[in-house]
Amino acid sequence: MQGITPNDLNCSSQCQPSGFSINGSQAFCSGSQNYSVNDVPTGANISWSVSPYGIVTLATNPDKSVTLTKVNDGGIVTLTASIPFCNSTATVSKQITVGSINNVSVIKHMSSEQCVKQYTSSLNDNTFVISNPGGSTYPLEIQNVSGALVHNINSPYPSTTVTTPIFHIMKDPNVSATTIYIQVRVAGNCGWSGWKTIGIPVCQSSFMYTVSPNPSHGNVSVKSKSAKPIDEIRIKDKLGNIKLSSKLSKGTKEAVFDISTLPADVYFIEIFDGKEWSTSTIIKN
Repeated sequence: MQGITPNDLNCSSQCQPSGFSINGSQAFCSGSQNYSVNDVPTGANISWSVSPYGIVTLATNPDKSVTLTKVNDGGIVTLTASIPFCNSTATVSKQITVGSINNVSVIKHMSSEQCVKQYTSSLNDNTFVISNPGGSTYPLEIQNVSGALVHNINSPYPSTTVTTPIFHIMKDPNVSATTIYIQVRVAGNCGWSGWKTIGIPVCQSSFMYTVSPNPSHGNVSVKSKSAKPIDEIRIKDKLGNIKLSSKLSKGTKEAVFDISTLPADVYFIEIFDGKEWSTSTIIKN
């Protein structure tokens, strides 16, 4: 022990690795929460930081603690404290859930195409599912922003708000869009999250007819946008049953038919040009 003083021994003991940790709530819904570090050496200063920015503000207090205040929609933040310790700096972090988290995404369901088909003869083609990693699936709400109509997978008609994770999208044929936008929010322990806007690309299509008005409660006009004629028109329900049909004169480029007798629902309109069928969707309101 020659050459080592009692003071050296005390310093050596004090500089052993310490079990620093951040004290405070693992989650809070609103307002503010205080956080502190245990066993801070006398006279040591603490440098606090939080990431990502924009979810909370950070304010240091005279007692070396820190106050986090929720300022935006929910999320997970990492609070970090840096403590000078002997000849180095000790760092300790804590993950904190603030408010309701909305980290949902949309994935395709029952089909390999990751886009919204403009014209389809199968509801499975445009069926999607909401994925909410790290959070509860229910409850949630989905609403269309532009260019589309959404409805619950088991509902026969579009609605303003969808409340199931599996839902169907029908592109509005009167809107020219390359991306369909929907908004999703989820509910958790802190109530409803903010709305998150999600874009889903529109598949390219070769449907060469205009169908208007759509939705309609009466007469519907069909016009060819190319040299393709309109030889026959059929209206089918979602089970593939033919509800209306009409054969037209050879070379017809425009036709009007009446759907007023059909119940309100989503239907498929099939147009035959003499060689092949083309399919779109139409809404009876």
